[in-house]
Amino acid sequence: MIGTYETGKGGKSRPRSFWLLLLLEMSTIIVAVMLGFWVNEWRENRQHQAQVEEAKYRVASELNYNHPRMAMLYSYYDLILRNIEARIANDPDFNPMTSYGYQIEDFRGAMPPLLRSSTFHMLLNSGILAHFDVETADDIAFIYNMQRIIETLDQAILSSVSDDTGFTRIATIRHTFGLFTELIPIVLATYEVHGLKHFAAHGFRNEIEHERLREAIAFQMAEFQ
Repeated sequence: MIGTYETGKGGKSRPRSFWLLLLLEMSTIIVAVMLGFWVNEWRENRQHQAQVEEAKYRVASELNYNHPRMAMLYSYYDLILRNIEARIANDPDFNPMTSYGYQIEDFRGAMPPLLRSSTFHMLLNSGILAHFDVETADDIAFIYNMQRIIETLDQAILSSVSDDTGFTRIATIRHTFGLFTELIPIVLATYEVHGLKHFAAHGFRNEIEHERLREAIAFQMAEFQ
């Protein structure tokens, strides 16, 4: 049995069980510290997972605002462009260089997209994006970087409106609306390919009724897959 003695300093004897008890206590402290670190790490991971899950719902909500807005505006831009071409073809006195949008049927103004990207900026600034898996984080960044093209055009248009009182000239409208009808299908294709993959389960929807837009999106999707 562990009951033998050993001589310590000063000639005093201590039982061997004392050292085993001391070793056991030290081991217990070490285990407790390690367990505390593990619990803290587990709690942090749970907190990060909760933040990521909440962020996914917020991204899906933002996409659900931008997606139908782009689809609606594509339909409007396409309609106005077609009305302009019809007016040019049917009215020999109509001069697109000296005419304005109000002279075109169904024209309701420039109507820039004014898309939202505040959730993405929040994910970047808060560091939450770093807790997403690499593929999802990369796809989110890709979606918003593509969307940034339209946002940049938005800013250019708003600057032009403030500086140019003749912004709604037919020639300008044809150019601007033509750019949007080219860019919107590209951005919506990224929504279709990457948005649905990551955010359909969090409420993202992608309904498109405009046949021409559906065809343009399908063409662009082939480039992203």
